[in-house]
Amino acid sequence: MARHICASILAADQGRLAEEAQRMEKAGADFIHVDVMDGKFVPPVHYGVETVRKLANQVRIGIEAHLMVQRPWESVGEYAKAGAQRIIYHRETGNEKEMEKTASIISKSNSVAGIAINPATPVERLSREMLEGNGIILVMSVNPGWAGQDFIAESPEKVAQVSSLLGNYGLEREIEMDGGINAHTAKQCALAGAHSFVAGSYLFKSKDAKEPIGQLRTLMEK
Repeated sequence: MARHICASILAADQGRLAEEAQRMEKAGADFIHVDVMDGKFVPPVHYGVETVRKLANQVRIGIEAHLMVQRPWESVGEYAKAGAQRIIYHRETGNEKEMEKTASIISKSNSVAGIAINPATPVERLSREMLEGNGIILVMSVNPGWAGQDFIAESPEKVAQVSSLLGNYGLEREIEMDGGINAHTAKQCALAGAHSFVAGSYLFKSKDAKEPIGQLRTLMEK
């Protein structure tokens, strides 16, 4: 199973996004994670297609766009064209047909589709069709919208539930964690079955991000 470290640009120095992204690239991150927020699905407004396009031209590693937006099927194609190799949308934004439509648009755009679930969303809301149609299952370990939140203690159990559900269907998918990730919380999630991690403050607040990235990679590979 693929394992990735994604540096969340939301925790970066907002006046130096290109330099910050390049710093994470040099430190060994696999993707730059861009949190797109429309002010409707979540209150804050952050980033958009132009941010993805600019960052895609400024780093050689991949861009992962995390769309915390209403009606994601209307915009995912634009993010694929802008250079996002991985595009994640939220289960809470539509019905099953709309979720399948969103995943299909992403896949046809030659990007990897991912579906995210919020802490309050039961794992049972991920149908077999949704799991089959997405290469990434993102488990939010904080409530979406703001950087720097504390890790929700029940998150590893949520990971275990997703892993079990995938196993019941005979599916292998990349389980990714987002929110409050550091060496301690990542270890808990890795033991529960998580493969990849989105980290913000843990990476960007470090003078030398190679160290925390190395710690996360060691945990992932055990």
